[in-house]
Amino acid sequence: MDEIVLGIITKNSHRNLGTTYLQTLAGSLQVPYSGIIIVDSGEDDTLRVTSEFCRERDKSFNPLNGKGMNRAKARQAAINHFLNCFQERWLMFLDDDCILKPNFFQEAKKYMMDMNIGLIWGLDDVEGTKFAKFLRYRGFNPREYSLNAFKVRGGTHDTLLRREALEGIRIPSYLQVLEDKYIKDHVEQMGYKTAIVYDGCWHRMDYHIVRDALEYYRTYGSIIIHRVVGNGY
Repeated sequence: MDEIVLGIITKNSHRNLGTTYLQTLAGSLQVPYSGIIIVDSGEDDTLRVTSEFCRERDKSFNPLNGKGMNRAKARQAAINHFLNCFQERWLMFLDDDCILKPNFFQEAKKYMMDMNIGLIWGLDDVEGTKFAKFLRYRGFNPREYSLNAFKVRGGTHDTLLRREALEGIRIPSYLQVLEDKYIKDHVEQMGYKTAIVYDGCWHRMDYHIVRDALEYYRTYGSIIIHRVVGNGY
């Protein structure tokens, strides 16, 4: 039996990303997963395209309605479905704009055999994107920036999560971003270690500095409010 279920969060992914989304699906096949949990909040044909992909490759297709969900709620929905409806040992999140590099799983499966490791993250390569140009403009090396960002806040764009490390997780629903940090913190609090696959993925992210900044400000504001009322993280 395959040990992995793939989780993807989508919103008009096929319409917005085109061939990049198809390449994401195709690149995922190096990972021996049994099926896809897709939390979709869009209005395009992403579900149809993904369903056909699963049918042609004998993978189970598990769509969840993600309308009105932010990142935290969508991640939690995928995790809940995995824990409640599957027996596999690992849930792998893959962003809709991440194309796995050829050696990702060869490197990742070595860490999967270590029972002390609960989270395996693939380094995201953003070369050729607006974000990489922005980082260089600010004097940062994109590769080092990604590594440091993971150590501080985690990441879910190409990440394997052990079932036992996810038990009991309840991601605060107000996290527009930083849900990846909460997941990493939870895994570590459960007593597990994290590992890095350096041959991770090509991350074809569409960077919008104003939109992204607003999401962070909203999230930090929500965290402060919930801490004040005693229900923060």
